[in-house]
Amino acid sequence: MSIKLVAIDIDGTLLNEKREITSEVKEAIAKAVAQGVAIVLCTGRPLLGVKEQLDELDLFQENDYVITYNGALVQQTKSGKIIARHGLTHEDFLEIEVMA
Repeated sequence: MSIKLVAIDIDGTLLNEKREITSEVKEAIAKAVAQGVAIVLCTGRPLLGVKEQLDELDLFQENDYVITYNGALVQQTKSGKIIARHGLTHEDFLEIEVMA
C-alpha cells in the first residue's frame, strides 16, 4: 500500500524552533510530492496565516489543500474554495456559554 496523503501540523512540527522549514524537510516534501503524495498543512491559523509556508513549499497547485482553524475549514489553496466547513452555530455558542 502506498502513501497517498501526509497531513502536517505547522507550529512545533513543520517549523523548527526558529520558526523555519529546514532544507531537509523541504527536500523530503518535494520528493513526496514528486511521487504523487498529497501534502496537506494543518493549522489553527487562517489561510492567510499559512501562506508563507505554502509558498515556500510550492503547495498552491490545483490539487493542493490546507486544513485551517484547527480543522474547522478545509480549503483548496490555489482558489481558496471551501471544501468543508465545520463551524459553530449560534445555538451551539449559546449552549456552550450556558455551560461555562
